[in-house]
Amino acid sequence: MTKPAELVLRLDQRIGAEGKPETEGQTVGRSMVDPALNAAMALQQYQGHIRSDSDINSTITEVRRITQAVKGGDLSDLEGMLVGQAIALQTLSTNLAHRAREQSLQRHFEAFLGLSFKAQAQSRSTIQALVDLKFPRQVVYAKNVSNINSGQQQINNGVPAQAGEKESDQNKLLENRNGEWMDTGATRPTGRADPELATVGEVHRPSKRARKVQGVS
Repeated sequence: MTKPAELVLRLDQRIGAEGKPETEGQTVGRSMVDPALNAAMALQQYQGHIRSDSDINSTITEVRRITQAVKGGDLSDLEGMLVGQAIALQTLSTNLAHRAREQSLQRHFEAFLGLSFKAQAQSRSTIQALVDLKFPRQVVYAKNVSNINSGQQQINNGVPAQAGEKESDQNKLLENRNGEWMDTGATRPTGRADPELATVGEVHRPSKRARKVQGVS
């Protein structure tokens, strides 16, 4: 029987800020938070049954390649990952559904069938994530329009109305169709240029006041 190859992990030793090489402890401590290293360790633990002599350093290199591709805008590896997840979850759902059919007890049947439905829902969610990644949704910013008693008003989100616009709207209300200004209700003083505008009370005032009739106020 062939003995599994010993796991040999190569860590890159960097130069510190002072120009000196970092110590072994510093290199190990920095590598513990390396995303590529953590991913490779998890792959070795859960997929070691594929080949026992796999090289973890090659796995780290591949994870870093995918990371750089994503940073550059190439999402093809992520798309392939989502497709693989969707297919695997659908396969798991089908397997659990067949196992549920073989159960004789009701609670066992419901347990396997419930797990089958969960795997099916996860597969559907993975497909939706793939669609959103491939075809991002377009965000539309619409203006809010509200109808109130004074008429239709249009409200721009985050944009306050300008003072000049309010003053212009008020001036238009005071103007009639012929371009003349409407009377605002204020009494204008009479003058020599407009004798016809004399006070109505002075022109048509009665010469004698009517006497009060007894009993009538």
